[in-house]
Amino acid sequence: MRHRPPLRCVQATAAAATARFRLWTEPAESDYEGSLDFKTRAAAFHGTRHASGRVLQTVSLPDATFLREPGQRGWMRLHSSRWRQGSWDPFGVLDVVIAVPELVPTEPEPTQRGALQHHVGRLDAATVEQLADDASTVLRRMRPLPPAADGGEAEISVWIDSRLRIHRVRYRTSRPRAALLHFELFDFARPVRVEIPERYESVDLDAVRGALRLR
Repeated sequence: MRHRPPLRCVQATAAAATARFRLWTEPAESDYEGSLDFKTRAAAFHGTRHASGRVLQTVSLPDATFLREPGQRGWMRLHSSRWRQGSWDPFGVLDVVIAVPELVPTEPEPTQRGALQHHVGRLDAATVEQLADDASTVLRRMRPLPPAADGGEAEISVWIDSRLRIHRVRYRTSRPRAALLHFELFDFARPVRVEIPERYESVDLDAVRGALRLR
């Protein structure tokens, strides 16, 4: 049976302009659902914490994150991932996937239209370390990082359709906390509008925290 040759991950993630997603972890702590715009790297979603039932609305951009509770008019604006309170970000997951040099199929290419093919990608220890270093020095999104195994590599499972669109990602994380991460993409190429709050509608928490530290 014919196998699809290895794919570069950027090839797989660029195949859809928009999508909806769901992201959750085991043990069950939070569920996130929302929409992605790959061209602008913008996401709009809400997350529910299982322990408290608290819901947060989120608008995530490459250089800022906006958070608020439903029913609230004002947004909290963050620029540093350190203040994300350990929450997960869909583009942070995709950053990890894109860092994989290639995706290698573990099963034959499906003959049925719409079926998915399982691929495995591996990050070497140096790449995992670089992603972790970026996490502490760059203003960016939260990246859930996988732990390096005995051989120094971290394994990531990815399921792709015949149009090279990623439908599912699964891997174990060690940062920001230990969990089995599940990330699903669906409803590709449907209209998505990520409404970005105006600056006057939000309070910059990084600036507020900085002012409080100076007192």
